[in-house]
Amino acid sequence: MKKTTKKLFSLFLAALMLLSCFPLAAAAQGGEVITTTQTAGWEDLPAMEPGREFTFTESFRASLVPEKSGLYELYMLNASGGAYDGAKYVAGEDETGSLTKDDVELCFEKSLLELESGKTYNVSCYAIEEDYDAVVKISFVCGHGNKQSKAEVMPSCGLGYTAGVYCPDCKRWLSGHEAVFKSHTDKNGDRVCDVCKKESADASGYTGNGKNASYKLYSDGELVISGTGAVGSFHVYADAGETLSIDDKVKKITVKEGIKTLSYAAFYAFENLESVSLPESLEVIEKEVFNSSDLSELYIPSNVKTIEEPDTINSAYFEKFEVSPKNKVFSAQDGVLFSKDKKVLYAYPGGKTEKSYTVPDGVERIADYAFFCCYDLETLKFPQSLSFVGSYAFSDAVLENAETDGFVKYVDCVAVGVDDSDEEKLPDVLNVREGTRIIAAEAFWGADFDGIMLPEGLVSISSCAFEFAAMSNLVIPESVRYIEDGAFNYCGMGSLVVPKSVEYFGDCCFRYMEAIAFLNPSCEIGNLGVGFEFAEDFSSPVKLLVGYGGSTAEKAAKENGSMFAALDEGHEHIYFCTEYVRATCTEDGRTVYSCPCGKSEPRAETVQKGHSWYEESVDSDGTIHYECGVCGETEEEKCGCVCHKDGIYKIFYKLIRVFWKLFRVNKICDCSIEHY
Repeated sequence: MKKTTKKLFSLFLAALMLLSCFPLAAAAQGGEVITTTQTAGWEDLPAMEPGREFTFTESFRASLVPEKSGLYELYMLNASGGAYDGAKYVAGEDETGSLTKDDVELCFEKSLLELESGKTYNVSCYAIEEDYDAVVKISFVCGHGNKQSKAEVMPSCGLGYTAGVYCPDCKRWLSGHEAVFKSHTDKNGDRVCDVCKKESADASGYTGNGKNASYKLYSDGELVISGTGAVGSFHVYADAGETLSIDDKVKKITVKEGIKTLSYAAFYAFENLESVSLPESLEVIEKEVFNSSDLSELYIPSNVKTIEEPDTINSAYFEKFEVSPKNKVFSAQDGVLFSKDKKVLYAYPGGKTEKSYTVPDGVERIADYAFFCCYDLETLKFPQSLSFVGSYAFSDAVLENAETDGFVKYVDCVAVGVDDSDEEKLPDVLNVREGTRIIAAEAFWGADFDGIMLPEGLVSISSCAFEFAAMSNLVIPESVRYIEDGAFNYCGMGSLVVPKSVEYFGDCCFRYMEAIAFLNPSCEIGNLGVGFEFAEDFSSPVKLLVGYGGSTAEKAAKENGSMFAALDEGHEHIYFCTEYVRATCTEDGRTVYSCPCGKSEPRAETVQKGHSWYEESVDSDGTIHYECGVCGETEEEKCGCVCHKDGIYKIFYKLIRVFWKLFRVNKICDCSIEHY
């Protein structure tokens, strides 16, 4: 009975193996497209007929016996493999690319193989993307064999051509018909093939608003764009149906005179772009135009007036920016992009490998994202002239190497964030060090402190610097000139005095702010109380604005729907927190409330002094070391446990320890040392 069962099982397996060969066997007998998932062995492979397309899902194997000798093209879509003469691979001229099929981009390979009639070859390949069908096809091309030729360089014009395979009998190029530009084009400005007498562009098309610009891609990888107006974002296709993308073949872009604008992401598709030549007619470069890590330099012509978000060109990792001396808006120094007057630093090249950089004297502003893609840059030095740093201006490397005083991180004179590596040490009142000129964007975002002490000499507070900060008090120094948009979005303060030195106070939305006093009558004030993207119940308008009659504060109150209180002669005094002195461990601090006019008698509240101790370490003998998280003072004390005493106590402890070990009692004393 057992033997019968084994025989039946063996027959069942044999039947399955036989059935698995049927799909490919059918391919040899008829039908243009054959589908198979077979994985047959090398012996007894089904025959593959030239000119027919085979579709498979995993792998394909078949034998091929050519009827005539010559060149054959092996085409594989979403597949890799080749033809074999026994165990020897049959090499040929290869071409690769990508093809869009059913909205999916699949790679293809083409190989020209020289095969002999009557000889048996094995064709083997496998699918690359398993979720999509793969295709293999072999076709007869030419019976004259692998006759290769190279057209001679014409000394009269210096234009030469090469090709993968040129058959002198057929008088045509069988593959790789490539024009190689030596020095210049013909008299008409086109590259004309000496063999077929046709223009040698591999692809051509149109781009821009209203298709006002045209392009031609040549076989050496140069994309030439001509026309007028704007160049829009586009792709280069090798076929009229726009399914065969050859963006990866673009190595160089030449934009001819007449083009005035490079629109958003104009050249973003060309990731292998190595160089670009821009015309003097160009006026506008919109954001994110480039997207190639192979680009190393960019020359900005004389008439360029606008570069939208100059930082976005750093996504190309340029090593150097150059600007025409005739340009009236931009300039370059040491490869860095500046404004013409050198007061604004727009973009530091992302491909520069220097570890440090000193911003030149005279620079007043660092633009948004100016150093964002500079992954090698670690340290920065700023001049005294600097008064503004834009959002996300620093790279990760710069931030990782920022200085710290134990509480705040700094990039030279810019405070960039809280050092929360040891949260237990953070004080209730954060003290920003002297010499800090700028509070960077989001530096104290979400900070949870009673207050933050800002130093005299501070010049600007960047956007969202104190957004969502829970602090209850903040005194802005008299030296501050600029407070950027959103600096105090949804912060926890109830009131704020904006000193006379502040020239600009940007758009801001609040949650708890009751009153803001503006002491500069002509301070430019943005929109206050707007909830931006948050729900209306998350923000509320400022109830009271205080300032002088006829000032911008009174105008802002009307626009904001807030009450207004004038600081003119005979006004009723309104009390704000105008002085906040941090308490030290040995001296009391104080909070002073007074009217912004300074004429009323101030009220003071004393802030209690005292150390804030935390346990730093414990010695094996039970000595506990403490450190003050405010001033850093240290002290120590001996653990009072019996385990650390001498004399009779020590003997008593040893007896008890025997029982602990016997019953495996884990005893931890007050100093956190385990005893058994």
